[in-house]
Amino acid sequence: MLARLAVVWETLWQNFWQPVCALAFFLALSLFDIWRLVPAFVHWLGLLALVLFSAATMMRQRAQVRLPDRRAILARIERDNNLLHHPLRALEDRPELGANTVDARNLWRAHLSRIRQSLPRLKFVLPRPRAIRFDRHGVRQMAGILLIAGLIAAGSQWLARIEAGFMPTVLGAPPPQSRLEAWITPPAYTGAAPVMLAGAALAAVSPDAPISVPTGSELSMRLFGGRDAELRLSPDTGKKQRLPMTKIDSANHHLSVILQHSQHILLRQSGAADREWQITVIPDRPPIINLLEDITVTRQHGLRFKYGVSDDYGVVAAAAEIKLVSTNAASSEAPLRVEFPTPQANAKNGQIAYADLAAHAWAGQPVRITLIATDAAGQIGRSQPIALNLPQRQFSNPLARAIIEQRRKVATKPDKDRHVIQSLDALSRYPDKFTPEIPVYLAMRVARHRIEHIHNDKAARTQVVDLLWQVALRIEDGNLSIASNEIRALQKALMQALRDGASDKEIADLTQALRDALERYVQAMTEQLLEEDVPPTSPNQENSDTINKSDLDMLMDQIEKLTRSGAREAAQEMLSKLQNILENMRPGQAGNQKTATQMLYGDALKDLSNMMRQQQQLQDETHRQRDQQGSGEGKGGIARDQEKLRGALEDLKGRLDQSTTQDGPNSLGRAERAMREAAKALRKGETGDALDQQGQAMDQLRAGASALAKMLREEDAKAQAQNGEGNENGAPRQDKDPLGRPMANDSAGGTALPEQFDIERALQIRRELELRASQRRRPIEELNYIDRLLKLF
Repeated sequence: MLARLAVVWETLWQNFWQPVCALAFFLALSLFDIWRLVPAFVHWLGLLALVLFSAATMMRQRAQVRLPDRRAILARIERDNNLLHHPLRALEDRPELGANTVDARNLWRAHLSRIRQSLPRLKFVLPRPRAIRFDRHGVRQMAGILLIAGLIAAGSQWLARIEAGFMPTVLGAPPPQSRLEAWITPPAYTGAAPVMLAGAALAAVSPDAPISVPTGSELSMRLFGGRDAELRLSPDTGKKQRLPMTKIDSANHHLSVILQHSQHILLRQSGAADREWQITVIPDRPPIINLLEDITVTRQHGLRFKYGVSDDYGVVAAAAEIKLVSTNAASSEAPLRVEFPTPQANAKNGQIAYADLAAHAWAGQPVRITLIATDAAGQIGRSQPIALNLPQRQFSNPLARAIIEQRRKVATKPDKDRHVIQSLDALSRYPDKFTPEIPVYLAMRVARHRIEHIHNDKAARTQVVDLLWQVALRIEDGNLSIASNEIRALQKALMQALRDGASDKEIADLTQALRDALERYVQAMTEQLLEEDVPPTSPNQENSDTINKSDLDMLMDQIEKLTRSGAREAAQEMLSKLQNILENMRPGQAGNQKTATQMLYGDALKDLSNMMRQQQQLQDETHRQRDQQGSGEGKGGIARDQEKLRGALEDLKGRLDQSTTQDGPNSLGRAERAMREAAKALRKGETGDALDQQGQAMDQLRAGASALAKMLREEDAKAQAQNGEGNENGAPRQDKDPLGRPMANDSAGGTALPEQFDIERALQIRRELELRASQRRRPIEELNYIDRLLKLF
């Protein structure tokens, strides 16, 4: 069979090698995509020439094609194996004489047997068409080389190009239509807008324009209609790539690739002009973090970090890595990581974070602290390490000190567990004398029995260490430390929720929980003061930031209103101020009492804020009446409300003039006159004049509020100077208000906190925008504008 195939192949190749070479040349031209570069009639001529030449050659050579018979095949095998005397053909012979006798048949069988035994192991020899006799110029080799080169050049597009070679376009018909959409999408964390490369006439960039995108951007392409296409990437550094577009269906293709390096992009499509772009990839640098101030210890035994952080596209996490400084390298422990709240993107004066490590086993020992920042791409930046001793709380109660000593042994010396059990037994032997509180006694006994069963369980040992710490705090401070820890946890959770854009309900729940925790904290502080018989004021105490319950309530009210109005950055700033106050506050200090003038100015500011809100409501109602061309009765109602508000302002101005040695702000008098004129204009139906007067009244009220706030600050400065709370030179401090917040003209550039009127006005605007956004019949341009405004709230 193999010999027959070889003879057939030699016969066919000798007679038809010319049309085969012509076909190879045509395929090579198709694989090189030559046909899309020439006119359609040239393509047709090439295909027609191939068909005619092949048909003519086959018709001319068909008479010379003879299929070999069996004897010719046997002769081929004898020739290939150098067999003499034609043994294979002899095996095919038949005896003619004496074939019927027994001796003749035996002799013939012996003859065949001798021939078979003399045959060697036969082998197959590959075909040898010897076409070189007809192809003196090596056309066959040239056709083969071109065909192989074409396959390499076409790559994965070889099949599509061959199909296109045998399907030329109709003469006079336009080339197949296709539409390309190409764009680059930067990573979401960069906040950069997508870049259109093709497909949008107004948005697509010019092919010659330089294109810069962040690293990790995704290049996407969609090809609708037309033939297959291939993308070639030539990076400035690295290996070149050739990526075929994936078929979606018979006519559409798509491709996506992540760009990590600057490169030249070339899109090649059969039957269409090449498209190319030069992409510059902007690297994402690691974040930078460093301390802006020395690490300080708060009065609540926590660490205060003020640090600066920067990154190309923002930092998603910050932390402090703490390593224990040990002389014995073999006993070094794994570093401790303290997570910070997510840094604000636009903080001008740095970030502030607190860490309470007084309960850690390393408290009081030397450590090295390194700040770590992580960006959205996972890159990490580190600060220079800082060496310090972790703060250690000092306990004054003897029983608390004894429990802390045993706690330290449990945490660092497991071999002393039996001694700790004996000590706890001794400390709890007389509960009526040493541990009068039942919860403390029970907790000590629970810790004692747990230590017996710790063995090598690290988690159980950690639980016992925490339990002993809570017992010591309960003995030392009662419920005060427990409430303080609860406040810290809620502050951290609320700060993170504000920065992560949590829902209004989640933030409201956390705010209420923080308010409740503050109530418990103040109650615990009051109980401690009563138990210790600490006087409410003490003139010889050190200067410190102090705050009372009403101030805490006002701070929480401000935080709630800021979050409802959408001013979350201002709410974070206020929460940070609250945290700073609580971390540095000590119970029983002076400063809770205010003078009569301070209380008068404070109440006047609150009343003035309410008046500004009411005046704005009257002005809005006047606008609506004018737009609706309402009845005079409605305008008369507004006039009565305007006159009533004027009377309230007159009373407020009278109280200020009678109760202080200095006159009230002159702008309040001008606001009163503007209100009077507005009421007259409303009664006459002159809404335009009324709106002008109401606008003047609002301006004067704001000026009066600013002047009154300045008078309050001056009064507070006098009180601070009298109490010895001035600055280093003895001058009163003018940079903070009574709640310890930076004033609006703070040179540090802190975030300006909105006033009460601004918050109420923001809430009104937000409700009105939400109402209009729900009215979907409004023009699409207006709805899009409202949606953009709502994002600001």
